[in-house]
Amino acid sequence: MLPKRERLADGREIKKVLNQKKKYFSCPLFYLAGNENNFTSSRLAVVCSSKLGNAVKRNLIRRRIKRAFASIWRNNNKKHDVVAVARGRVGLLREYTSQFAAALEKWPE
Repeated sequence: MLPKRERLADGREIKKVLNQKKKYFSCPLFYLAGNENNFTSSRLAVVCSSKLGNAVKRNLIRRRIKRAFASIWRNNNKKHDVVAVARGRVGLLREYTSQFAAALEKWPE
């Protein structure tokens, strides 16, 4: 579980990030939208539609995205509010991790 300071929990903030989308990355498992923030660390929100499946599948996707974010994104100097919107299927943790690594490389400063 992400610490509270690394969670983007307020619905208004999530909508703001999704509407502004200053930074963007897309892959088959999820897409990321983000804005710079003034906090000491990056913050993440995960959005999963009920069309992805039942609650068990959606929670599995959320956990894997959060775990990949924690292992890759934490170790950099980029401070952003990031919203990950899950797509069609449940991937393996290593797939999410490799996609977050690719997103971090392509993510503009």
